[in-house]
Amino acid sequence: MEHASNQVGIGNTLSCEPAHENLQRLNLTPNEVKLNAESLLERYVNHGTFIGPVGELESWLEYSNIPGSGRKWLVNYLRIPEKRNVKPQAGGVWDFMKQISSWIEGRLQRGAMAEKLRSVVTS
Repeated sequence: MEHASNQVGIGNTLSCEPAHENLQRLNLTPNEVKLNAESLLERYVNHGTFIGPVGELESWLEYSNIPGSGRKWLVNYLRIPEKRNVKPQAGGVWDFMKQISSWIEGRLQRGAMAEKLRSVVTS
């Protein structure tokens, strides 16, 4: 029996076959799958929903060399203070956080502009 993490199922469209068989059925190349996934993530971002594209946090902070995964990784991260003192770098989690920050700033600016327009119209 296959491990559950190797299986993909989407409603009645795809069965719980291994993921590579589903890709073959859809006639998608790995690059097309990547482009479609990126497009889907971008649509969510436009609505203020930010989905981490890499999975678990430790995938973003691999360079910290903290052992373990999941809970063990988090416990090790919290127990090793010098590993937590990570400077922002280009790419990865830092770009993701900048994307969220930019989205929030854009919403705040639009809100401030809308308020100014309301005050002009009502005066």
